[in-house]
Amino acid sequence: MTTGRDGLVAFLHEQNAKGPAATPSPENLHKEWIRALKRLFHEVREWLKPVEAEGLRVTAAEVSVDEGAGPYQAPALQIQFQDRRVDLMPIARHIMGASGRVDMIRGTNRRVLARFAPSEWHVVRRASPDTEWESTPLTADSLADSLREMLA
Repeated sequence: MTTGRDGLVAFLHEQNAKGPAATPSPENLHKEWIRALKRLFHEVREWLKPVEAEGLRVTAAEVSVDEGAGPYQAPALQIQFQDRRVDLMPIARHIMGASGRVDMIRGTNRRVLARFAPSEWHVVRRASPDTEWESTPLTADSLADSLREMLA
């Protein structure tokens, strides 16, 4: 492998031969984000079906999200048990370090669901303000653990 300026020239020549990289349009990115939210919420609903018999209610919702380029409507979920409710709210498609964020919210209690790849969501949280951030892949079990903590 060539280094230095010769390496840069070789790299640029190779890239020019490939042509300009396709940049997704903002409209396509937005549509892909809405599809990702719908897939996530469908999966969450499927994971929670076995516990609905215990009184857990999952309801689809729609919310307005504004990331600075104008508001848009996005899917959301409400998870209700007795008099307690956890909302799964899309926060943004464009966030530092990930390609999307959905918050699980109950009052001041929050868990962040961060999207690191098209179908790879993680639960991101801190046990306390003095600890490091922890990231756990979102699975039926990690969702159930987070909900149990938030509904307690």
